[in-house]
Amino acid sequence: MVRVMTPTIARIALRQTTVTEVLGLLAYAEGFALVVGSLGLGLEPPRVVRHAAHQVIAGKQPWAPHRAVFPAHLRAVARAVMADRLRLEALARTHPGCALPDVRMTVAQVGDLAGVAELAHSAGEVMVFHRADAPALLAAAVPICDSIRALLERLAHQDAGADTAPIAMAREPGTVQRPISTDGPSQSARPEAIRTERTPKERR
Repeated sequence: MVRVMTPTIARIALRQTTVTEVLGLLAYAEGFALVVGSLGLGLEPPRVVRHAAHQVIAGKQPWAPHRAVFPAHLRAVARAVMADRLRLEALARTHPGCALPDVRMTVAQVGDLAGVAELAHSAGEVMVFHRADAPALLAAAVPICDSIRALLERLAHQDAGADTAPIAMAREPGTVQRPISTDGPSQSARPEAIRTERTPKERR
C-alpha cells in the first residue's frame, strides 16, 4: 500500500531541502546522463530530479529520516530511476533470449552493462564538485527547489496540529491551581492540629 509522506516527515524534509542540495542533485543527474547519453539514451536531468522528488513525496519511494538525510535519499532514488531507464533501453535493443549482462549498446562497450551504470554513477558524483558554483545549474536548480519545497509545505501544513501535544498556558504569578485541603487524614494538612499537639517534654 502506497502512503503519501506524512506532515511530520514533510516538515523534516522541508528543512533539508535547499538550493545547494538540489543543485548537487541536478549535477549528479547531469553526470550520469552524460555517460549513458554516449550510448544513445537521452535523459533530461531536471526531469529526473523532479520525478525522483515526486516518487518520494507520493510515497512510492518512501523516505525514512533515521536512515539517511533527505537529499541523499533523493539522489539514491534518482540513481535507481536512471539505472532502470538504462536497463530498459538495453532490453529494447537486444534480441529475445539474450541475457542483460551480455548486452553491448555500442562498439566502445567491452564489459557488461553493470559496469556502465557504475561509471555513470561515479561521473555523477564527480560532477557534483565540478558544478558547485556553475551559474547555469544554479539557474536551473532554483525553480526545481521551489517546486519541491511547495509540495513539502503543502503536506507539512496538513493536519499540523494532529501530531503535536497541547501547549500548557502559564499561570499568572502568585496564583495556585488548587487550594490545599484541610479535610484529609494527613496531619500536615491540618496546621492547627500540629500547633495544639503537646510535645513529649510537656507530657511529663
